[in-house]
Amino acid sequence: MNRTLIVILTWNRLDRTKNTLKTLYKFNGDDLDFLFVDNGSTDGTVDFVEKKGWKIIKNKTNEGIFRASTKAWMEGVGMGYDFILNLQNDFPCTGRIPFDTLESYMDNNKDVCYIRLNKKKDKKTNIVTKEPIRYWDKNKLDGYKIFKCNYHAGFNPSLIRSSIISDYIEYDGDNPRERILMNNFEKIGAQCSKLYPEVFDTLRQDHHIKGWKH
Repeated sequence: MNRTLIVILTWNRLDRTKNTLKTLYKFNGDDLDFLFVDNGSTDGTVDFVEKKGWKIIKNKTNEGIFRASTKAWMEGVGMGYDFILNLQNDFPCTGRIPFDTLESYMDNNKDVCYIRLNKKKDKKTNIVTKEPIRYWDKNKLDGYKIFKCNYHAGFNPSLIRSSIISDYIEYDGDNPRERILMNNFEKIGAQCSKLYPEVFDTLRQDHHIKGWKH
């Protein structure tokens, strides 16, 4: 049976973390496994997570999105999870995440390394190859449309295949580079897919906006 770990990157903004968790539980029940990675929050986020009994990686300083996220991915791989659902603390859930459908699709499409779950940061061209984004293999599983494409940019929010993580994360000195990872995916022909309808908010909440879009 496949196992999915939900990785949530936090840096202050505890209210957003609570709302993201609230929406995850609202649409998906409470049978969820979490790993938090905190980038040096000073607003009580770490205490909140620890009191709930969730596992957390505590960074003393803000290590940035990619370094912190990949650290948590590697932890998840070591814990034996098959898939990583990668989030930041300001991507509230807007519907049920079809875990079984997504995992089945990944099992049957070995060249797909991750599935995007919203439209944020959609681009017209591949950031590595500069080719136009192409879509093919338009599958429909359990009522969900899944579009396979040559998209190689962005990881939030996405479902990532664990088996591909440890072999293709590389570091440029002390700095991990997303483009290096994307280049490695391109070399092995790893592809992306997108799920429609999206199950996470596509717009991040700005500081001056109250409430969340559901």
